Amino acid sequence: MAHLKALVGVVVLYRCNLEESNTIASLDISLGKVKKRLNLLVYDNGPKKQSSEEEIKYGNFDISYKHDPTNPGISKAYNEGIGFATKHGADWILLLDQDTFYGSDFVGSFLKAIAENIPDETVCIIPKAVSTDNNALISPSKYYSGGIMRPVKNIEPGLIDSRSITGINSGTIISPKFIESIGGFSENYPLDMLDHWYFREIKRMKKRIILMNSLVHHNLSVSSFFQEVSMERYNSLLWSENRFYRGNLLDFCIYKLRLIFRLLKQLKAKEQEYAKLTFKYLTK
Repeated sequence: MAHLKALVGVVVLYRCNLEESNTIASLDISLGKVKKRLNLLVYDNGPKKQSSEEEIKYGNFDISYKHDPTNPGISKAYNEGIGFATKHGADWILLLDQDTFYGSDFVGSFLKAIAENIPDETVCIIPKAVSTDNNALISPSKYYSGGIMRPVKNIEPGLIDSRSITGINSGTIISPKFIESIGGFSENYPLDMLDHWYFREIKRMKKRIILMNSLVHHNLSVSSFFQEVSMERYNSLLWSENRFYRGNLLDFCIYKLRLIFRLLKQLKAKEQEYAKLTFKYLTK
């Protein structure tokens, strides 16, 4: 079975085995449908090493395995993926988490997208993404001041306006050369806001985005703070948000107003620890 020469992938795992990853299982099916293999960097942030082997064949993947128990987040892993793409001569890198469901048409849709005569300034290819909780559209979204984001409905596949578009990491296919040109994935955002950072850079550099004709289902943990997000995780989110919006006065002011509404909601729900942390960042 031939390799996908134009594409490599990088997936970040945390306390998740390859066999348990919805991402790996569903993407494996998609690769099988087009009879292709994918070179995949598995960056394991979990405390326990999964494999003593650095090179693994698994399903339709040829895996390079790296274990990092320091759990640096995703930006460092994605930067490792840039070198991995260069090593394999790939023009594109697929960013993955451990818990997204990919349709069987995903890889075929990517191949169709790059087979067409796309503009040279195209640096990003994304699918539509919906939440696994309620099938609500979460990407692509339109970015408004202060981090207000609204899903872009009734959008057709093909070239889309990148001036106010943002998305999510999961399923994003991006040009390694573009990321290298802006200094790599910013490690100022080790986990949260990294996706919005590079979509902002795409806008700033006046590059183009293609929307694939494919749908993925993504587990958006921050949609249910109290059930799935630990205090440590919430602190990380607030820190990244604060850093991201601080660079623009209007964005920062609107973000502070949003924090007030978030605080009131948390107080109403009697989630005092979350409320205390929100208040701490509100007064920074």
